[in-house]
Amino acid sequence: MDTEIDDENIIINIFPNYEKAVKELLTDLETETFFIDMHLVIRKFLQTTNSHKSEMIEYLSTCQHPQNQVILGALYLEGGEKEKSLQIFKKAAELNDPFAQHMLGDYYSSKSYNPDAAFYWRQRAASQRFPPSYFTLARHYRYGKGVKMNKVNSFQLSLKAIDGGYLGASMDLALAHLYGVGTIRDMHKAIYYLLRMSNINNFTYGIIENIFTQTDLDIIFLLQY
Repeated sequence: MDTEIDDENIIINIFPNYEKAVKELLTDLETETFFIDMHLVIRKFLQTTNSHKSEMIEYLSTCQHPQNQVILGALYLEGGEKEKSLQIFKKAAELNDPFAQHMLGDYYSSKSYNPDAAFYWRQRAASQRFPPSYFTLARHYRYGKGVKMNKVNSFQLSLKAIDGGYLGASMDLALAHLYGVGTIRDMHKAIYYLLRMSNINNFTYGIIENIFTQTDLDIIFLLQY
């Protein structure tokens, strides 16, 4: 009797570090604070797998698993082959893979500007509780791109993003509380979300110093310890 062969098992045997590398790759992409630097992430992935890009593309081209297809599309995108990456993302997205849907939304938002298509695919990914898509969908509602502007919806989606572990929503939530956009003004919550940023640095502190009073800065100091 024939045994069904799993893409994942085969590729792990060929590239022993693949399983770990894929998990790290998806984690990097899902938790990136602001914008995904696809080039750096994919290069890190290839370095971890101890393989050449051409070998990975050749093998992944034979795989049908949506996760492998997403990585294949990312490899083509990193190499500047936008049309190939688009077709691959579409194939995986239509199989209802949330990461592929999210990537397709990013593609239509930046590489080939189409806010309606970007909103559609991000909404599909968000319907599967994919945190980065909550974040990008929130921006659609905030700026009215591909959907009618609704700042309350934008705020609520940003909350879902950060509750799901996507820290990139921290700045948006901080500014929403600071200016009362989609919610009531609350300086302390604004500070709280600024401090939740995963890449808090001198730039962030510069923002804090410019918009908060000394009393608020004292609170910031206390919250850090």
